[in-house]
Amino acid sequence: MAAEGPRACPACGSTRGFSFVEEHRDAVAGGLYRLHRCGACGLVFAQPRDPVGAGWYEKAAPLRAAEPRGPAARDRRYRRFLGEGLAPGKLLDLGCGDGSFLKLAAAAGWTAVGADYDVRVAALARAQGLDVCAGDFASFLKKRAAKEFDAVVLFDVLEHASEPRELIAAIKPVLKRGGHLAVTLPNADRPLPFGRDRYDFPPHHFTRWTPGALSSFLRREGFAPVRVEAPGPTGLWFSEHLFDFAVAPAGLALARRLAFGRGARGSLTELYSGKGASGLLADPLRRGRLVWAARRLARVLTWPAGLLLSLPYRARSGRGHHLYALARYDDISEEGR
Repeated sequence: MAAEGPRACPACGSTRGFSFVEEHRDAVAGGLYRLHRCGACGLVFAQPRDPVGAGWYEKAAPLRAAEPRGPAARDRRYRRFLGEGLAPGKLLDLGCGDGSFLKLAAAAGWTAVGADYDVRVAALARAQGLDVCAGDFASFLKKRAAKEFDAVVLFDVLEHASEPRELIAAIKPVLKRGGHLAVTLPNADRPLPFGRDRYDFPPHHFTRWTPGALSSFLRREGFAPVRVEAPGPTGLWFSEHLFDFAVAPAGLALARRLAFGRGARGSLTELYSGKGASGLLADPLRRGRLVWAARRLARVLTWPAGLLLSLPYRARSGRGHHLYALARYDDISEEGR
């Protein structure tokens, strides 16, 4: 796969005024991507943007069922939407994962339906009795009734879409006039004190959004933004990044060296999956629990440092680590579109 120049911005459709940001080589499939910034709307986007199949995600993001997760009710994305005070109706969660939010929404009075492209997590959701389909979103949406839903939520989904306008265009026929769309995704203007994590590159993330780029995109697509926020960054967010970028790599490198010797290469998962590999950490369930425990301990130990790192950013508007947007579908359009 060879990188090529951009023909048009996938958010606003502009065909010129692009500036080069960086180049990235995908470590899983070897594809070369070039990222550009649109001078018209500010979106950073990748070229090419060919969607990857399930096989890529199985290699790049294996299910971590062995690692315990915190209660879904504590997820700031879910709390923010459910705290909006919207009258419960029928809700669609695109990219629903294992169905954690669907259960919370149902408890709050919503009739909740989900879809996810990853058949592995969709199966986990269905095993809990949830109404979840697996497959590509376009095919799923074509099968739904017109104006079926009162709300659609995209929790950290839009940045994965190769063509975000096409995704929103497929959503609008199933969303009632006056219904709501909620979007969360990483803030392109967030602090990056330790660099960008490996998942914030194509083909995992095809786009990077600022508050302004997201607001203007929603308006162009016929939505009236109720609010677009960039909360944080919090001391906890910085302390978790300290763990991910410093503590965890050092600890995993030490564990690899102790278990397999100085010259060992690859992740512990890869090494322990080799023929005849054994030892204390050979059990993936045990490894997952140890990582989870280490993360919880690191939160406590590094929280003071995380708080200090967050102070210079907390008073600066728009510098939070995540974006949250709620918009009403009024089929509006900006002048001159």
